[in-house]
Amino acid sequence: MPAKTRWMVAAAIVLLAFAVFLWIRPRPVSFAPEPVVTKTPPVAAPGPESPVASPPQSDPVPPAPFVEDLLTEELLVDAMAMRSAIRGRVTDRWGKPVARAEVHAKDAVRSGSTDTDKDGNYDLSDLEPGNYELVATHEDYSDSSPISAATESSDAHLLLPPLATIDGRVVAVRDGQPVADFRIRPEAIAGSLMPEEGQYKRVRDDQGRFTLDRIKAGTTAVSVGAKGFADAVITFPAVRADEAREGLVIRLDTGAVLQGRVVDAQGRSVKFARVSGGIPRRGAVSETDGSFSLDSLPAGPIELTVKHENYAPKVVQVGLARGIINRTTIVLDEGAVLEGEITFGGKGAPGVVSVHHESGTTQNAQAAEDGHYRIEGVPDGRLRVECTVEPFDCAGTRSKSKEIAVADGVASRVDFDFPSGTAEVQGTVFTAPGTPYRGGGRVTALYNDFTLDGPTLGTIRAEITLSGTYSICLPSGGVSLSLMLFDSSGYEGSIPLNFTLELQDGEHLRRDVFLYGGATLRITLTGRNARTGSAVLVFAGEVAVREITESFMNSVSVIGQAPIDIRGTATVRGLAPGTYTVLAIAPPTPDEVRAGSLLSVLGTATVVVAQDQELDLSISTRLN
Repeated sequence: MPAKTRWMVAAAIVLLAFAVFLWIRPRPVSFAPEPVVTKTPPVAAPGPESPVASPPQSDPVPPAPFVEDLLTEELLVDAMAMRSAIRGRVTDRWGKPVARAEVHAKDAVRSGSTDTDKDGNYDLSDLEPGNYELVATHEDYSDSSPISAATESSDAHLLLPPLATIDGRVVAVRDGQPVADFRIRPEAIAGSLMPEEGQYKRVRDDQGRFTLDRIKAGTTAVSVGAKGFADAVITFPAVRADEAREGLVIRLDTGAVLQGRVVDAQGRSVKFARVSGGIPRRGAVSETDGSFSLDSLPAGPIELTVKHENYAPKVVQVGLARGIINRTTIVLDEGAVLEGEITFGGKGAPGVVSVHHESGTTQNAQAAEDGHYRIEGVPDGRLRVECTVEPFDCAGTRSKSKEIAVADGVASRVDFDFPSGTAEVQGTVFTAPGTPYRGGGRVTALYNDFTLDGPTLGTIRAEITLSGTYSICLPSGGVSLSLMLFDSSGYEGSIPLNFTLELQDGEHLRRDVFLYGGATLRITLTGRNARTGSAVLVFAGEVAVREITESFMNSVSVIGQAPIDIRGTATVRGLAPGTYTVLAIAPPTPDEVRAGSLLSVLGTATVVVAQDQELDLSISTRLN
């Protein structure tokens, strides 16, 4: 496969929630059995459809219907009639029914919820057939453990465990004396699909003692703050149901105070600027004289973000000393102006333009119906400008990105032209012979668009239906396809299919996908960064990783990727036997971006997999 095509395939596999693009070069990945391609040339008048070849296999696979066939009135009526339900009961650990409990059901793309009646019974009706993950919640109990249930189940029992308590003391680091006035709250629920922050509890006690009752099982941290001290988040092993955790000692360090002023380039006060920074994050709004004040900050370097609608956003580094009032002045620039036009097939089209600055700030704008957009207050420096459109005449969301350097007070122009779709690729995703994939996902196509500025990488995305079929409109020329699948926790991972196609105008091409076969690697991240939008990359062979730069990514073979869900897990499937390096990654910090790094390295591991093996792997992430 040409190097340019490998680059295109890799760029499609972008899984980080923070919009970090990974420009990489994966090499071919084999799938068994090999899909068969059938090309059908365009016809001028309707006629009988040519038969579609099926892949050689023991059990014949009937050709999947085209998308327009799936949307007939008869099938829509049948789909409505196929709605079904899951019924069951919610009790406490002693078997007592729990009334007014909330029961939530979800699969890859669908969800539903209901409340229990006075006898603890629930009826989740109007569900499409399939398997769902169920969880029950109630304010007087810890959340239930998730269970799996299929539609038409009538005995899906959910058990709500009791709450827990935490007792402890808060003392000062400098002398060990108790902190007599502080606020405290639970901060995180381990393994929860929807982690929630509790309400702060104000505590006044001469000995610094506190008791937190009504704590849900799985709580792993508390947030504590007090006047004159730096806010702190204290982590500990997850609390068990009905546990009375005692002896927790929380030590607070002396905090730093930052007072400052926000001004423009002429030294004039800027009011209503939003200033924020620190962990946990603290925020303030500048007064009419531009002044602001932040307290309870940690000592040492801190990154402040300053935003105002009339100025370019700014990120500054400030060094803070504990126990004193630190002072700073922040100057906001007028910023650059970025404008341009979005066209689709030569005609103006609405779309969304996002500006990503090297400092980490992002600005968005919606283009008008004629395709014109304008963004003011753009920070000085290098930018990545991304544009996304949704054509009306064919399936798929299209996006492009360009890099540009802008200067304060100077207007710059970036135009985006998207070629109209003239070819179509359709197919079905199979998880076993004759069994379509029904978990939801999307197909991504990349193509080279040659403009006056040189070649630009374009992206088109289309959804996989719940029947396992997909249809995507593409411009003529060379394209590369990849596939992203979803599971009940959010993502299952991305599979580079190495579909490199040369499409002609008006061509209709069928490409089925076969996912069965290959090893499965289940990865769990442990450590502070396991649930902060991190992800994993899988490299072929043993790879020594220090930092992730563009030259490094060009030198390795990326076999698979998957984002980490809220439980700190990811799954990569379809691996051939061999040795692999698994890399845990996260979005880069501003310092890493300035140093040329594409991503932060959280941890690595090397693993050897056998044919069709299912293997569990744990990676300990570094704390930062």
